Amino acid sequence: MVVMNRNNLQPFQSARLHVALPAWLVGIFLPIAASAMQLTFHETALGPGSAFPEQLARKQPTYFEPTVSCCENESDESSYLQVCSNADGGTLAARLVKSRQAGKNRQSTYEVSVRDRPIFRFKIAAEGMQSAIERLCWLGSDWLVAYPGHVVVNGEDIAQKHGYQSVFYYRRMDDKTLFFFRRGGRVGLSYGGEEQARQYEKVLYHPDQDLARYDIHNNDRRVWFYGTRDGRWYFVDATVGK
Repeated sequence: MVVMNRNNLQPFQSARLHVALPAWLVGIFLPIAASAMQLTFHETALGPGSAFPEQLARKQPTYFEPTVSCCENESDESSYLQVCSNADGGTLAARLVKSRQAGKNRQSTYEVSVRDRPIFRFKIAAEGMQSAIERLCWLGSDWLVAYPGHVVVNGEDIAQKHGYQSVFYYRRMDDKTLFFFRRGGRVGLSYGGEEQARQYEKVLYHPDQDLARYDIHNNDRRVWFYGTRDGRWYFVDATVGK
C-alpha cells in the first residue's frame, strides 16, 4: 500500500523505449509533433451590456470541483463507500477509513482500491459529514480519483507531476487528455500532454445553478468556457484542428 498526500505522493514509473531516428526524419517529424496537440482558439469578448457579465456581477461564483462522482454509491453498509466497475469488470472504490472532529472541520482518512487492491490513502479536512471524494471514474482502462486540490490518475497526482498548483476538469477529448491547471496566478489548458498558448486570470467552473449554462463543456472535438484576461470576460471555443 502506498500512502500519498500533498508532499509524498509517489508516481508510478514506466519503461520508455528510445529509438534513434535519422537526422532528416527528425527534421521532418518534430515540427509536426510539436504543433499537433495545439488547439485552435476562438475568443469572443463580452461587452458591459452582455447578459453574462451582468449576471456574474450580481453573484459570487465559486471555483471548485463539485462533489459529484462518476461512480454510483453501491454500498448497503456505509454511505461513505463509492464503488464502480469498468467494462472489463475491474472495480474502483473509495472508503472512509477513519474520521474525527477537529473544530469546525472533520479530519478524515480515505482509502482508494483498484481491483480490490488498496492503492493509496489521503487525508483531508472537510466541513460536516460530506464525502471528500469529488470524482471517482474509469476513463477507459485508466482510473481517476479527485479530491479537493488533487486529481490522481493511475496513481499519479497530475498537479504534482507537472508542477501546477492544482488541476481541474480532467476529461478525454478525441481520445486525448484534457484538463485545466492553475500556476502562478493564471489558469491554463493542457491537451494531449501539451500546454496551450492561451492563459487566463480566471475560468468559470461550476458556478451557482443559475449560471450553470456558462460552465465548462466539451464534446469529442471542442471545449468551450468563459475566462477573463486583463479584467475582461471572453467566451472561448477551442477546437481540435482548424
